[in-house]
Amino acid sequence: MARRLALAGPVVQAASRARLLCWSAMTQLYKAMVRTACPALVLLLLLSARPVLAEPPSEPASSAPRSSAQSSPTLSTAEAAEDAIDRGDDAEAVRLYRLAADRGEAKGQVGLAQLHARGLGGLRSDFEKAARLLRLAAAQGDAAGQAGLGALYQLGQGVPRDLMEAARLYRLAVAQGDPKAQNNLATLLRNGEGGLTKDEADAVRLFRLAAAQGHAGAQSNLGAAYEAGIGGLPQDENKAVYWYELAAASGDMRAQTNLGASYATGSRGLRHDDKAAVRLFQLAADQGWATAQFNLGLMYETGRGGLPPSKEEARHLYRLAAQQGYKAAERGLDRLGR
Repeated sequence: MARRLALAGPVVQAASRARLLCWSAMTQLYKAMVRTACPALVLLLLLSARPVLAEPPSEPASSAPRSSAQSSPTLSTAEAAEDAIDRGDDAEAVRLYRLAADRGEAKGQVGLAQLHARGLGGLRSDFEKAARLLRLAAAQGDAAGQAGLGALYQLGQGVPRDLMEAARLYRLAVAQGDPKAQNNLATLLRNGEGGLTKDEADAVRLFRLAAAQGHAGAQSNLGAAYEAGIGGLPQDENKAVYWYELAAASGDMRAQTNLGASYATGSRGLRHDDKAAVRLFQLAADQGWATAQFNLGLMYETGRGGLPPSKEEARHLYRLAAQQGYKAAERGLDRLGR
């Protein structure tokens, strides 16, 4: 019997290679759910409102967030920290960001907050420290600090969950054109959260602004808006695929999963191509996205896309997804005997 293939939904976030928050923390806000398997292979669109602190994909994936603060004599220190991250020297990045942060440099505060949140450079993951540093940067009017702190309030990481405070901080950063804040505020507007009146048209406007700046999560969300035909947009699968492809090319794991499911089922105008589906599922699964792990497990279980049939590998992937509360993966484990 063919198993159901799940489709990842648009998320704020996303997540061009997981910048400020690790994916395990991000998945706590929303767990993808699918119904029981049926004889047909179908797509399931999962909507969520997970905020992401990813930098626009126009920057190197491993670089630190760029602050909007004014230049200062210590700017080169923070830039040197970014170079250290590019080289893979996280410990040196911690040292340099700390120097900049101790001098009151917003760019250093934001960069050090990032490393505290991700637990890099010898630091343990500590969202409370990250929140304190982001608060210092936000108090200086730094857009990256405002957007980052807003996302922590939306997630309830290191601070009490407070969607109204998140919306307030996002608005401050949006006024400076910050794409992360545009994307995250748009999700609150789309869902009518944070004390905001639901406004899908304004959400689409903000998604479009952030997408134009190369924000992968916004591109994925804009694709989903076209697919659903919300916010005054016509329902248009071709435009949805266009934006999903842009987001997937920048590493957005939900767009990768959506495209993978489309190739696996030959939907949205894409030809049926299991090998392309496997490649995209693998990219997203490697980032820890449960839906992709589950879908890749199905491909291994059934030996599709050039993969050798392997219940062992399928079981491994189902376990990874089940650890994030993915119910279909738990059923997969039951089917394979755990």
